[in-house]
Amino acid sequence: MARSTRSSNSSTQAKVGPVEEKEIKTWGSGGLFASRDLGALLLLVLCPLFGMLVWYIVVEQKGSLRGFYIAVFHKRLGMGWWNFLKKALWVKAYPFRPRAMKIVGCYAAFEAFLQLYVPGKKFKATPTATGHIPVYKANGVACYLISIVALFALKYFRIFNPIRQAERFDPDGAFVRSMIPELAGASAKQTLEPWKFGGVGSYPKPMIDLSAARDKTLQVWKITKKNT
Repeated sequence: MARSTRSSNSSTQAKVGPVEEKEIKTWGSGGLFASRDLGALLLLVLCPLFGMLVWYIVVEQKGSLRGFYIAVFHKRLGMGWWNFLKKALWVKAYPFRPRAMKIVGCYAAFEAFLQLYVPGKKFKATPTATGHIPVYKANGVACYLISIVALFALKYFRIFNPIRQAERFDPDGAFVRSMIPELAGASAKQTLEPWKFGGVGSYPKPMIDLSAARDKTLQVWKITKKNT
């Protein structure tokens, strides 16, 4: 019986031919790298460095790519890549300051909450190397819009106040003056709140009283809420 089965199988294979195996793409195959683990590690390493580099160019070089080029690559004035990373970038743009970590941690927790609880259509990804099938929710656009609205809400309700931030991290107004040439001759206090002085130098006078406009808007909202 076993022999007949084998012969039957062999004859069937002779007629049909070998069965071609289809390539099954998994989480670890394809992409830019042979193993996506390497790509993930590179993203974890390079993204923070890129953010630090952008901060250094904007703050230390006043947004000047030419100044950055001279500081790093110039034959006589440049310090070279290694010295730049070790003595300039890591010192000036050190990312692990306690306050910075608190801000990043709060933002990460807020975004994680949105990803978990904002509804969205679920879909399954390709299997991982260990056989697991990740399940995702298509709620990225909704989370992005909620994040933008939350940012403006923080500003409006004075939870995040850019003036207080400037007083803490730019007390002399040097960065603000570098971005707004009209305030070049203003003092530190005038630089951070020029609208309180009725216009400073060539900086224009305020068109409306922000405090009065805010109070009036809140009153209108309260009346609208009562009538609805």
